[in-house]
Parts: sequence; C-alpha cells; structure tokens
Amino acid sequence: MMIKKIVSISLFSGLILMGVLLVMGLFMPTSVLEKLSAKKADKNTQVVALDANGKPIAGATVQTNADGSKTVTTQSSTTAPAASTTTSGASTPAAATKATTATVAAKPATVAPTPTPAPTPAPAAPACGASGGSCTAAQVAAHNSAGNCWVIYAGSYYIITNYVNRHNGGSGAFTGSTCGHDITAYMNGSTSAGTSVGAHPHSAGAYGTLASYKIGAVK
Repeated sequence: MMIKKIVSISLFSGLILMGVLLVMGLFMPTSVLEKLSAKKADKNTQVVALDANGKPIAGATVQTNADGSKTVTTQSSTTAPAASTTTSGASTPAAATKATTATVAAKPATVAPTPTPAPTPAPAAPACGASGGSCTAAQVAAHNSAGNCWVIYAGSYYIITNYVNRHNGGSGAFTGSTCGHDITAYMNGSTSAGTSVGAHPHSAGAYGTLASYKIGAVK
C-alpha cells in the first residue's frame, strides 16, 4: 500500500513539473528565448574569412564545427583550419606571409673595344705624262715628232706639242732631232748635242713660256 502511494506521488509531481515548465515557456520573455536560440545557433554560425590585411576573402566563409574547430569554405574547395575568422564583430588577422626577395647583382655591360682605323694608304704617284708624274729619258724620247713633242730642260720634261705652231721661229725647229731630246744647251745659246739646231740664245720671255708647259721631273 505504501509503495503505491509513493508511485502515485512521484507521477503526480512529474505532471506538476511538466505543467510548470509548459507555463514558463508560454510566459517567458521573448528576449530570453532569443538568447537561448542565439547560443545554439552560434555553434553553426558561418563567418567571413579575412586575409592578412583584414579584408574579406572573396567567396570564403568560416564554419564553426560542433567540436570547436573551424573550417574555411571557398567556392572551389574546403580546407581546415581557418587562417582568419570573424566572430562577434572582432577579427583575428592571419599571420602575415614574409616575402623573400633575392637580389641579383646586374652584370656590367660588355663594351666592345673601339676598332683602330686602318691607316689611309698613300695616294699613288702620278703616272708619266700626268701633271707631277716623273718620266725616264727613254720615255721622253718616245715623243719625238712635231705632233707629239716632249723635251727635256734642266732635269725636267715639258710637253710642248701645243706650242710648236706658235713658235716665233716657226715649227721647223721642232723635228725628230729636237722633240724627244734634252734642249738645255740649245735654250742656253749653245749648240745642242744630238740635234740639228745651232746655237740660239733665248729671251727671258722664252724661258717663261717654256716653264708653263712643265710636267714633272726626269728620273
């Protein structure tokens, strides 16, 4: 009999307790219920992942797991743990990554040596018959006619072909016995050896005229 009373009292107490809890739930302030719900939701709250500068990582969120660990979720992959999380309005920046910079010394530019210019070759000596060119006596001797008259005077040769017809004594003095020969003695007033021209002194004007036809030295 005693046992039945104890069981009855226990069941009755349980029913009363359940009724009290039910009434408290109906009349409990809304703010208290929100806090209780918020605490439960905090376990699964997703927060934004931040980089080392405190800026949100595009497309990445942080999931707080039931065991307290955190998982970073991006658009393409999931990795754990989170490098940086935002909770309750505060942020924990991720550790800054140290950049390693290698300094490579620039090699000095190779300067090519300035080439030494080749010496300018000496101009070729004028040929025989050209102004300033020297000739041998044999080369002069080959020009032994009134139409091609070269003569030698005082170690130089003269081409007087254009003067033959203007000679005051006439062109007859210029033959194979005069042209091609040394006329030094003849010009100085004595008989020229090897020619048919006799002694004939010349004026200063004649020497000046002869000088205008000078070409070069006899070697």
